[in-house]
Amino acid sequence: MLAKDIISDLFPAVNINDKGEKALVRMDFFKVSHIPLIDDERNYLGLISENEIYDFDLLNKPFNTHKSVLARPYVYCEDHIYDVLGLINRLNISVVPVLNNKDKYKGSLCLYDVIKYTQTITAAGNPGVVFILEVNVRDY
Repeated sequence: MLAKDIISDLFPAVNINDKGEKALVRMDFFKVSHIPLIDDERNYLGLISENEIYDFDLLNKPFNTHKSVLARPYVYCEDHIYDVLGLINRLNISVVPVLNNKDKYKGSLCLYDVIKYTQTITAAGNPGVVFILEVNVRDY
């Protein structure tokens, strides 16, 4: 399964002209600690966290007033879901932005949606049985 197949239609990015307060409200609503930052042409600028908003005092200021170097983790539309899981695990992020092949922002994958989808591809939600088979080392 590819990243483009599970992009969340509901999860919004914030524009560089928006204030930090708007980003915090969206993060709180979706229970995430990161949110993608884009410009008017849907270019992905980076992922901003709650801590960065408070640390850089961006609560009542638009993001474009602060020229910070944001982390830019992302996956492409054609990347496999396991690439998404690897990025989440490696960087400890709650949202993964998805870009098309022209590096334009297409949407995001929330940690909750990725885990929910992973359950379906692994059949973890189906009832089943676990067998423990013990054999001698020579019989293996």
